[in-house]
Amino acid sequence: MLTLSISSSTTPSGAIRRAGLMLLVGMVGMILASCRGPAVRIIPADRAVVPLPAGKPYTPAVKGWFVPDARMSEILERGL
Repeated sequence: MLTLSISSSTTPSGAIRRAGLMLLVGMVGMILASCRGPAVRIIPADRAVVPLPAGKPYTPAVKGWFVPDARMSEILERGL
């Protein structure tokens, strides 16, 4: 006849269970943090983006850098 006995040395201790739970909670937190939608950027009213029609000259109100649409989208996606 076979008997199965479980001794205290084969059962996980409370510290191991807590470590496993902390690992599980950390992994769930990382998954939830990575599932966020895209961040919304708020543009102040005085910095509104308006497309410039072709053939119309543009005289800026201030001195600065003026970036084409393709380069600006690249900057926003990957950074400088």
